[in-house]
Amino acid sequence: MRPGMDYGYGLMRLPFIPFTNKYVGLGHLGASGSSMIYLPMLDVYIIGSFNQTAYQSKGLTFVYIHALRKLSKLSYLDKH
Repeated sequence: MRPGMDYGYGLMRLPFIPFTNKYVGLGHLGASGSSMIYLPMLDVYIIGSFNQTAYQSKGLTFVYIHALRKLSKLSYLDKH
């Protein structure tokens, strides 16, 4: 597996931690800060939009820093 994003059939495959299959998201990131990502490891959908073209990178930052980190902590707590 190479680092980065894979694209096909209108979906992106986003490995949030490079070189691993942990926290791989399937979905799409939009030009206006919108995102729809399914995380199979957690069985969670993250859907949202900032509705601003100036926020293109903030959509992914929000998903990774705010949503994914908090969900992974909750998942860890549920298992232990």
